[in-house]
Amino acid sequence: YQRRVHGDIQNDINNRGWSYSSYHAASLVIPYLYKTYKIDGNPDYLSEAEWTMGNSINILNERTHDEYGLGETPYYSRWRSLYSNTFALFSWNQANKFGEGDDLLKRVKDRVTTEPLIQRWTKAIWSDILEWYDLSKKYGNFNWDALAEVYYVLGVNAKPTFDDPAALKAVSYESLLTHINDLSDQSRAMLISISTKGKQTTPQLTAVAKKLYDQIRVQGRTAYVAYKSGSQNAQSIETQSIILMALGGLDLYYNDPLIEKIANYIAEDKKGFSPRYYYSFSARSSLFRMIALTVYDQRKGSTIPNLELSAVTNQKSIFQASFKTAGQEPAEVTKDWSDLGNNTNIPIIHFKATGTGEASINLGLNFVPAKTYSKPVYFGLFVEKTIAVVDPVDEHLTQYHSNMELIPGQLVKVTLQVTSPDDLNGVQIVDPLPSGLEAIDPNVNAPVPVMYSRRVSTWTPWIWYPFSPDYWGFSDKEVKKDQVLCHTSYMPAGTQTCTYNAVVVTSGVFSLPPTKAFATQQPELMGLSATYKVTVGPRQQ
Repeated sequence: YQRRVHGDIQNDINNRGWSYSSYHAASLVIPYLYKTYKIDGNPDYLSEAEWTMGNSINILNERTHDEYGLGETPYYSRWRSLYSNTFALFSWNQANKFGEGDDLLKRVKDRVTTEPLIQRWTKAIWSDILEWYDLSKKYGNFNWDALAEVYYVLGVNAKPTFDDPAALKAVSYESLLTHINDLSDQSRAMLISISTKGKQTTPQLTAVAKKLYDQIRVQGRTAYVAYKSGSQNAQSIETQSIILMALGGLDLYYNDPLIEKIANYIAEDKKGFSPRYYYSFSARSSLFRMIALTVYDQRKGSTIPNLELSAVTNQKSIFQASFKTAGQEPAEVTKDWSDLGNNTNIPIIHFKATGTGEASINLGLNFVPAKTYSKPVYFGLFVEKTIAVVDPVDEHLTQYHSNMELIPGQLVKVTLQVTSPDDLNGVQIVDPLPSGLEAIDPNVNAPVPVMYSRRVSTWTPWIWYPFSPDYWGFSDKEVKKDQVLCHTSYMPAGTQTCTYNAVVVTSGVFSLPPTKAFATQQPELMGLSATYKVTVGPRQQ
């Protein structure tokens, strides 16, 4: 990611002469996150990043106004975002935390006097807070989420730069805690993080942590915190990351298996419900993600792993792996069922781990049904399949039923419907074709919709229509001779469909094979549609 951020900075400079300030701020931290890990054969990221870090400090200094603080772009404006200043200060604080005592950081500091820069960011932050306080006296609303981020960045003992006694009391940390019910989940997680001492927190924030924990939805190997209580949709990656740091830092949840599942979710780079993941300045959410995973790995001893893992069944070794570096690919092994013992007894597998670091073990079966099912098979996904005859005149659809005969030459529309109770990243549909049908490839002689932007160069409906799930569906479709494949990179909780046209080609009675849908990163989350007979009558003369 460091290389990508630095590459984006350079590309932006080449394309338009400048890059966003949030990218420059993030580039100060990323090399030290890599340094935290032991990675064999890893190049020296710190020396490689020295020029970029020094250049970024210079640019941030140039874009910081004495009164209004940091701007996201080089163009001067009276308007400055509080969040630009808090993110820059957060990045600088994290660089000092992870790079404490490093010579490179000292050299970067020598190139630019950073103390006045930090003071200007801090002054601008409190200036915005005071302005919002004054406006709240007139209009009655105050941005408590912004104040929570200020204390998250500056600490609970932060001192405002203004002297108004009434304002000081109104925006104090104690006052913020009295408005905790007015905060977003992200802001509440921030308060848990900064109030944690010795992995303990106050009774008030412990209750908040339990509410966040109750919003966790489990989906196989991963879990996510829902958008709100009772919702199926996931919070943004930025919010998931901050919640991971908050809950993972408490004794109450330190060894809870669901916390590991949240880390797995973040590591898989799920999209989350919020379109903020795609729009605005993505360096912010990406940096929170990286820091959350680094902090989690530090707590579990996985930044410098030294772990031996093995699996044995019936006194026979079936798996062995050593983890000595954080840059290793996951170790995988596939065994035939007969390798696990005799077919009469369910095998018992014993896992053994020695050393330091956390291992995430996943054991799954490739499900091949031994018989057909008259009802859908549900293992996390509910799959349905319907066939309708297309009228050649007005394209009216007539649903196929058991007392109906199809006729060779007819055009039918096949609808594959998948329902998931959770957001999923990557879902594949495999629909085997019965002998009596031949699918029509929609990509033949048809234009492919393509939309372009600076970051997106393909048709990605959930990005272009973030608030219209009906547009999303299974945007990738591939027609083969014996099956049709549908794929979506992101499936939100709910129901999505994939449709294709087919021609009836052969007379006879055919069994409609079950359609399988599964999560590509967690294939054990899957489902099969029901199987039924399809009758095709004789060809009409």
